[in-house]
Amino acid sequence: MYGEERPTLQKILDLAEENNQMLRRLQRARRWAGFLSAMKWLVLIAASAGVYYYLQPLLERWPAIWTQFQTLMDNLNLLDQVPK
Repeated sequence: MYGEERPTLQKILDLAEENNQMLRRLQRARRWAGFLSAMKWLVLIAASAGVYYYLQPLLERWPAIWTQFQTLMDNLNLLDQVPK
C-alpha cells in the first residue's frame, strides 16, 4: 500500500515546496515594498523641510513685502483719483 501512495505523496511534497518558494517570494516583495514606501515618505519629508529651510527668509519678510505692496497699490489708486 505504501508503494502505491508514494507518487501521490511526492506530488504533494513538490507542491508544498513550490508553495513555500512562492510564499517566500511574496514575503520578500512585501518587505521591499514596505521599505521603499518608508523611504519615499522620508524623502518627501526631507524635501519639504529643505524647501522650508530655503524659503524661510522669504517667508519671514513676507509681511513687510505685503505691506509695501499694499502701500504701492494705495498710491497708484490715489494717482488715479487726482483730477486732471
